[in-house]
Amino acid sequence: MTLIQALILGIVQGLTEFLPVSSSGHLVIFEHLLDTHLENINFDVFVHTGTLLAVLVFYRRQLISLTGRFFKTPFDFGEKGREEDAGSVPVRWVWFIVLGTIPAVIIGLGFEDAITSIFKNVKLVGGVLIACGVILISTGFAKKGSNSIGLWHAIIIGLAQAMAITPGLSRSGMTISAGLFMKIDPRKAADFSFLLSIPAVAGATILKISDVVASPPHNGEVTNYIIGGTSAFIVGYACIAWLLHLVKRGKFFYFGIYCGAAGLISILFIS
Repeated sequence: MTLIQALILGIVQGLTEFLPVSSSGHLVIFEHLLDTHLENINFDVFVHTGTLLAVLVFYRRQLISLTGRFFKTPFDFGEKGREEDAGSVPVRWVWFIVLGTIPAVIIGLGFEDAITSIFKNVKLVGGVLIACGVILISTGFAKKGSNSIGLWHAIIIGLAQAMAITPGLSRSGMTISAGLFMKIDPRKAADFSFLLSIPAVAGATILKISDVVASPPHNGEVTNYIIGGTSAFIVGYACIAWLLHLVKRGKFFYFGIYCGAAGLISILFIS
């Protein structure tokens, strides 16, 4: 892998991890276009660490406040009025995030390798991208609501996240779409989606650390991996802010047009 390839793949990871366009699907496509096949997961760990740091830094104030309140009153399921404050995250979300992460853990541990190996085919990923596009476009017809996230909302959003293990299905796209279909306030749906990504991405990265230790990168590779991880962090941070802006303005469904077009191009023109 060259430095330019690492930079491009890092930018792709940062763009697609949080924007609803499927990071795994795009990495499959760009690895094919760049003719670079990652035979170990070292680079994957670096770029995912970059995007994990992006969401942690972006939500640092909410996470610090939430941590303090959780340890003070871990079973506070009321917090009347608090969640309506700008940028506030209710304590009950901690339990909802744990609950919503369970489906992804079960499917990820049991089926992720089989699923990702099947979907290494670019045309198959293109077909799934088109399906993802249809789901995103359909959110434009969903009636806007102002519901808060409850127990069953968290479970359904968690199941949507688990489905997104399939390359071509966007994690943020599936989770935010699920929230919008359930008439959850758009900003709350997006915030919950991003916070829900923390244990999923962190867990997947931690599980791969042992493989990195067993097969550490060569000195010449470390610079490329750092470039990839840094670019993923910078671009990922910017994408979180941009997506929140678009969700609040009701333009989330625009990404469905892109996914459909990207999927169609993959099927027709990438061999």
